[in-house]
Amino acid sequence: MNEIFQALRSEPIGGTKDTICLLVIAAGFISAFPPMSGYIAGYSHGLTFPVVGQIKIPGTLAAELSLMLAAAVAAYHLTYSILKKSRSRFVIPTSCKVESSDPMDYPPNESNGLILGYTTDDGTPITISDEDICRHGLIEGQTGMGKSVFGKSLMFQQIQRGGGLLFVDGKLDSDNIQELYEFAVYCGRGKDFQVINPGQPEKSNTYSPILYGEPDEIASRIISLIPSTTASAGADYYKQTSNLALVVFISALQEESPATVQQWIEEAKKTNTPLEYLNSNRIKGRAFNFLDLALLTMNEGVLNNLMKTINQLAPNSMARKNLSIFLEQYAKDQNLDGTITKLNVDLKRLKEMLGGIGARMQQFGSGNFGQVLNSYNPEVKMYEAIRDSKITYVALPTMGKDVAAQNLGKMVVADLRTSISWLQTNKEDRPKIPFLAFLDEMSSYSTEALNIMFEQSRSARVALLPAIQTDSGLTNISEDFAERILANTELKVFFRLSSQDTALKASELIGETTRVLKSTSAGSGVSASAQALQIGPNKALSDSANFGTGEREQAEPFVHQDVIKSLQPGECVILKSPRVWNIRVPMIELSPEIRRAIGPLRINHAKDNIARIKTFDAMKDVDDYILQAQRARVRPAKGETKGKDKDIPKDQPKAKEVNAEGYSELMPLPENAFEGIGE
Repeated sequence: MNEIFQALRSEPIGGTKDTICLLVIAAGFISAFPPMSGYIAGYSHGLTFPVVGQIKIPGTLAAELSLMLAAAVAAYHLTYSILKKSRSRFVIPTSCKVESSDPMDYPPNESNGLILGYTTDDGTPITISDEDICRHGLIEGQTGMGKSVFGKSLMFQQIQRGGGLLFVDGKLDSDNIQELYEFAVYCGRGKDFQVINPGQPEKSNTYSPILYGEPDEIASRIISLIPSTTASAGADYYKQTSNLALVVFISALQEESPATVQQWIEEAKKTNTPLEYLNSNRIKGRAFNFLDLALLTMNEGVLNNLMKTINQLAPNSMARKNLSIFLEQYAKDQNLDGTITKLNVDLKRLKEMLGGIGARMQQFGSGNFGQVLNSYNPEVKMYEAIRDSKITYVALPTMGKDVAAQNLGKMVVADLRTSISWLQTNKEDRPKIPFLAFLDEMSSYSTEALNIMFEQSRSARVALLPAIQTDSGLTNISEDFAERILANTELKVFFRLSSQDTALKASELIGETTRVLKSTSAGSGVSASAQALQIGPNKALSDSANFGTGEREQAEPFVHQDVIKSLQPGECVILKSPRVWNIRVPMIELSPEIRRAIGPLRINHAKDNIARIKTFDAMKDVDDYILQAQRARVRPAKGETKGKDKDIPKDQPKAKEVNAEGYSELMPLPENAFEGIGE
């Protein structure tokens, strides 16, 4: 009751509706007084009004009852309006005490979207449309405050309505894999679920982020592993040289004979397939993997094999000429030692220039990472995953293999960027339901090129939703990078923030509001005076008291940074300018019975058609390449010239060619010429 009287006293009354209600209430009260009753009786004398059947009531009584009833209805509406905030405030427990804005008023054709949560003041569900979610969002909050729960709520809705999803998990929680798999099976989409998990190859699909696309696109994905070199001219030189080498090598690997290219063009014309789509979504030339590219940067025999292959397929192609020009830069100035090689490449110089990028690629091609990423016919293809609305989970083992996991995350994001560029070209492949990319712990694998995706991916109907813990997760790349990400995210979600700087920045982003500050002052005083020397009893006594109230408007943060630092788990403040909502995030969990019925994770493997694919496969003959490199480094015996054949006994048979592909033509040395190497 005290809250009601306090609300009646503090809430302002005004406006057309409140004025009409006050006038009707006053008319009802006045009608009860005798002067007004007589006035009404004079006008309604002799009038009667039927009520039920033959029962009639006098007109005077009917008029008075009507005025009183109207006054009661007006009083109800006025009280309802005044007590609205007090009645409906914070029906959900909250520590924020921030009144939420009204929900978005979307047209009927844009009503389908995702529910973000429920406002704490009146429990209203807050929905965001597909068009707004394509303008991207940013989630900030310390660990354990509900970022992943918020993401799972959106991902479950996305799966339920048939949309595509990419979940890059920066902390590799096995429960997340199982839970997302259960969501997919529960919604009848178990066959759309695919996993990239280098930490557990036996529970992963195969994936290759470097197999599809143009040479410069693939090289750009690999170069994204190298940190920004804009501040160092020397480092940028090595980076650009590595990029050039990758473009040259990949162009040579993808080169096909003119007859094969013409066949592709005719097939595209028959099916009305754009050539850009054809070039981006098929394996051209020889399929390759990370190890193949790594060996090209460190072994001359592999380079010889590539040169011979392209000479056979397209000797007059630009790819062959560019490869020759590039390798000519690393040719030995003089071949005085008599080494017999065809390319005569100075491997020491080549390794000095390309060793960094080669080591990064070899890291992906070995161990558990190699079992997942070295496929010539990968099961997970990013472009098809977006086009066909697949559910893709990427596990990054950042705790145990931080460097490799971060590099894999960068490669996945780079592959996503290339796929978005293809969608901008191929409008017919854009998903009807926007594709949602939830990038958890994005700060561990973000790169400078990521901001381009936030600026341009809306037209491809791809929604990006990264999650970070502090602003340093963006500023560690650059201040410009952080500013561009903030400028291109329509939705900003703030959970509890422990960092003072991050909380202050969030409060500034939310903005200020004008609030009325009330002040009350009261005072009293008593005084008495009398003269010390006076015959009469003259004295002066006085009492004083004062009371005053005042109001003034003052601009202050709509949500103070201390309020953001004290949010409860599962509670967040959402900014979609100019609206601000304080919401509770729903936690979605399947019942134990349903989870038992679904069972453990089962990977959907595709049929392997590797036999139909032409592969480069440098690892197949790697022992031969290494042996030939060792032979080239053998010191000649006294009186002999390095690389020259020894006298071969007449009764000794001719050495067999060790490479069926013709590699022995590049190193025509008899086997007995290298006897006694250990001596």
